[in-house]
Amino acid sequence: MLRDLISSRVLFGTKEAYYLKYSLFYYYFVGRNLANNAVSLDSFIEAKSYYNLPGSVESISGLVSDNTRLLTSICDELENNLEMYFEKYVREDFDPFENAIWIDQGKDSERFWEPIEKSIEAGPRTSDQHDLLKTSLSREARTVDQQVQFEQFAQLEDNIFLLSQILADALKCSDSVDGRLKIRAVSLYYKTHLAVIQIGALLAPTIAENRVVRWGGLGSGPIDVMGAI
Repeated sequence: MLRDLISSRVLFGTKEAYYLKYSLFYYYFVGRNLANNAVSLDSFIEAKSYYNLPGSVESISGLVSDNTRLLTSICDELENNLEMYFEKYVREDFDPFENAIWIDQGKDSERFWEPIEKSIEAGPRTSDQHDLLKTSLSREARTVDQQVQFEQFAQLEDNIFLLSQILADALKCSDSVDGRLKIRAVSLYYKTHLAVIQIGALLAPTIAENRVVRWGGLGSGPIDVMGAI
């Protein structure tokens, strides 16, 4: 078996030590072990270790008989992060495209962008708060390689994007969970996409002025550059 694992490139190493060549194998074996050990799985969920081992969630979800506890924990955590985001940075009902006039390609685009610009200028917060945010971002835009890191909410954004991916992995392997929990999970997942639109709209001027911009789990820039970061 060991020879087969090495020849198939699952393992590599020397006689003294062997290593898993790809992280997906590591996550699979961790998930398999947790799925077969209720005590370890309880500790994993209670400690929210899916932050550190996100790839194991899909394996766990596909192997346990009932994924309710793990899916509920991820939903609770994502919901808490989204509530902090909507409370501190952007109202949940802020929609910069609400009054947009969708036009045919090639026609004057001013009628399309004017209501969007007004919505962005009105913003989800006061003008002073918005100016403070823009000043902070402009300062950060002068960092190495022009990679903008939005320091004020970088960690919150990272949590939201990571949790949304973990939630998707858990949800697609949760056929046996209650329908209400599935609806809650899907609703939270789509709220993360709302956050993407809001951030992209609010920071459109900064995004336009910089060759490479990253926010949360997304980025804007040339294909060759974005593929390398």
